[in-house]
Amino acid sequence: MTNIIQFPSFNDVKGEEKTRLPQTESEVMKAIAVNRMVYVDDIVNQMFSNIATKLYHQGYPVDEEVFFKDFILIGELTRSILYNSVGVEHPLYDIVTKNRTKLQTLIDNGDIQFNNTEDEDDDDDDSDEDDE
Repeated sequence: MTNIIQFPSFNDVKGEEKTRLPQTESEVMKAIAVNRMVYVDDIVNQMFSNIATKLYHQGYPVDEEVFFKDFILIGELTRSILYNSVGVEHPLYDIVTKNRTKLQTLIDNGDIQFNNTEDEDDDDDDSDEDDE
């Protein structure tokens, strides 16, 4: 008579779900994409929670439905840009790509300006120190 020792399977562990690792290349790629999405989602959710809190404390109507819907659009556009940067598709990314030229035209015409006075002040301070 032969004694066979049975190794425990995932099903034998009580209270734990069976974890199935990706078995094919497409499953691996899907798992990577999901992990990237979770990472981006955590960043965007934390960032926009902080922004919403700051706006609320400055008196902006973040708790009003119309404002909040517009605010969420900004969040989703940000999510789409970050998804694209890690190789994940987002349905709103088309808005970003279709409006790049329009944005550049607004910048070129001076309709949109970026205020970099803090950076310029820091550069001026550095150049003064170099002169001494």
